Amino acid sequence: MPPNIEMEIINQYGENSLLLKAGEDHVLLDAAELDDLIEQLSMARSDVLPETPPEPSRTHHYVIETTTLWQTVRNPLLDGLVVFLRHSGYGWAGFGIPRASIERLVELMAPLVTPPIQAPDSRLYM
Repeated sequence: MPPNIEMEIINQYGENSLLLKAGEDHVLLDAAELDDLIEQLSMARSDVLPETPPEPSRTHHYVIETTTLWQTVRNPLLDGLVVFLRHSGYGWAGFGIPRASIERLVELMAPLVTPPIQAPDSRLYM
């Protein structure tokens, strides 16, 4: 059974760091070391079964980014786009989105970006 893992954000030398405790062992990680650990853990998790669920949980409390940063890259090996999304904790993650999915997204988003048709302003005709 894994040891109880405790985490605490501390400010020992001016910058925030993560104090990670596992049993009697502990390590202090700065932002770059924490980024590296998160990346290594995410790569390891992608190889461990069972896979993460194909649908988001309706009961989990997710961190929702409200200032979304994203970039797209065309890849000649994919008929579609590679979309990178930035999460403030996880960093950048890339997703290959095939053309059919992009077309469906455009269809779903069109009502959000197309301005509604406005009735003529009656004051103009007085």
